[in-house]
Amino acid sequence: MYTSPREVSLHDKFILFIVISIGLDRAEKDVEMTNYINQFRPVEYFNTAYRYLEEILSIRSEKSLQSLLLVIIWLLNTNVLKDDNGDLWHLGRFSMSLAMELGVHRFNPDWDFGEMKNELRNRLFWCTYIIERTIAVRFGRGLSLRKQAIDTPIPQLLKDDYISDSSTFRTELLNVYDQVQFKPSLLLINICEIYGDTLETVYISRAAHSGPALTLEEISNYKAQLLNSLTQWMVQVDKQIPNTLECYHELKIRYCLASIILNRPSPSFPVPDTESMLTCKTDCQECISSYCWMLDHGWKINPTCLHDLVNVGLTMIYCCWKTETDSDSLKDFSLKILNIMNEVVKYYPNFTKFKNLFIIVSSIIIDGFNNNVNKSGGSGSNINGDDLDSMAEDQHAGAHNQFMFQNLPQQLEQLKSSVQYSTPFHFTNEQANPEFNDWFTQELFQDVLRQYYFPSNDTIMEDLDHLFNFQTNFE
Repeated sequence: MYTSPREVSLHDKFILFIVISIGLDRAEKDVEMTNYINQFRPVEYFNTAYRYLEEILSIRSEKSLQSLLLVIIWLLNTNVLKDDNGDLWHLGRFSMSLAMELGVHRFNPDWDFGEMKNELRNRLFWCTYIIERTIAVRFGRGLSLRKQAIDTPIPQLLKDDYISDSSTFRTELLNVYDQVQFKPSLLLINICEIYGDTLETVYISRAAHSGPALTLEEISNYKAQLLNSLTQWMVQVDKQIPNTLECYHELKIRYCLASIILNRPSPSFPVPDTESMLTCKTDCQECISSYCWMLDHGWKINPTCLHDLVNVGLTMIYCCWKTETDSDSLKDFSLKILNIMNEVVKYYPNFTKFKNLFIIVSSIIIDGFNNNVNKSGGSGSNINGDDLDSMAEDQHAGAHNQFMFQNLPQQLEQLKSSVQYSTPFHFTNEQANPEFNDWFTQELFQDVLRQYYFPSNDTIMEDLDHLFNFQTNFE
């Protein structure tokens, strides 16, 4: 490559620059990398690689599928809040279509490409499968390929996959790989199957003004089976992956998110039962705990985390609103998630609007819990003005030392005054104003969650920005 650069293929040039761009981007928080002066930014390496992509994709081959997957990996790590047209979803479908065209999703004993290429094709498909299923869950879209059409073998270790025993090449990452090898990838394949089944059952497509293809009883049975599969999957994670590794917490986050998606308000279960909401609340707390662990150990925030924070944050608010009698749990959770969001904003300033969304809704519920306790004369959560000030300081260091809802416009004050809260005697809010309860649940929680999965129709966020104008208030 250095002695005869003109003889290097376009694919090799692409691989070189795309790998450098992904590596530099992921190493932004690496202490060792700060000792090196990089002349170019990661995006500049990506732009150089991208120049070769069109010609590579014009020829359908395993190499073109490899190149496409690397582009998607780059976008998953860097294309923050800019995917308004669902480009990632279209790329995911394109990659799966290309995989199907190459036949890597099928096993045919008559196709003997040799051990190395056979295994390469298997791994290419399962990488495509993991990416496509992950993106489908993120956007709430249909699957590109149903599992019934897949019979390619699961990836297996070859002799070249075992690292050298020579201490010369040993690094911390190699030591981690030596402990787990392909186990995280195989576990990812399993949970992505659960993702797909969830989209085709609990989130099954519905035509306008018609019911789902499955009956409620069938969907309930599928949900129970999926929750059982998730539990068994997490047992395998605990057995196979040490909990001191970053990949353990990444897998646990996937488990928590899958459980949250199954238990939160959904098209099949718009009003979950108390058990589902309590499970959701626990999963939200564990998910944030794993994110805190990774951040404390040098993990770099990525766009997937941004999506998870919105998902988990809104779900936790809803569950606390429906099951709690004071603001203790939500306040503690809010402090943790806002610390993570502050870290997010350092890398991705555009995330501020989602942070504001969490602040506005959590503020309403916390304020309402406190007002409810004050009216009943109880000590409740013992949250006073100083506590609220500290929460504001955590989420806006150096800004206003007062809680967010104190400066909100009249529309929000009217909304706050109408919110009903749980009583110590039951979990279901039997309110004098059930119409508001229905509106609050359907419009504020379900619609926000649903529209977040369809960024091309992000009117909720635009309306909130216009209505509350947080940036003007806080800057």
